[in-house]
Amino acid sequence: MMDGLRLSALALHAVADRDRAWLLSRLPDAQRKQLSALVEELRGTGVPADPALVRQLVREQEVLARSPAPGAIGTRLVRASADDIWALLRSESDAVVSRIVRRHDWPWITAFLELCGPARAKRIESLAGKLSPAIALEQALVNELDQRLGVRQSTAARAQPARWQFMRRARRPL
Repeated sequence: MMDGLRLSALALHAVADRDRAWLLSRLPDAQRKQLSALVEELRGTGVPADPALVRQLVREQEVLARSPAPGAIGTRLVRASADDIWALLRSESDAVVSRIVRRHDWPWITAFLELCGPARAKRIESLAGKLSPAIALEQALVNELDQRLGVRQSTAARAQPARWQFMRRARRPL
């Protein structure tokens, strides 16, 4: 998990130079020196100064911080793409999807609902507000989705040959 100081440095890295200087001037010397060093480190490593990256990391941190119990949701689900979630949930009932959707403030929720289409997204959001709470059921569904996502990602990783396999194939005579 990223600590607050590193996340702050990443956020500062993504703002304009003049704004960064103004923000840093408002901090006590000790914090200013720490943050300045971290921002310089980010510049040196080539990490992009991308506000969208900062927003994504902040959303992930917020979701993980609100998790009902340590380890209740894995970073795999928080960092999943809407396309991966869609592939796993598209054939599930609206009720099942709505229970998963309402369990957390997922970073991928907006894009996922767009993939569902307007009519289905509306049904899912409506059900998410109407269904009786079932924390254990919802957590079980989230855990199952996390496991299915892990299988999907490991299968996809195995389907792509390693770089050394390409090199070995290239040396074979035709």
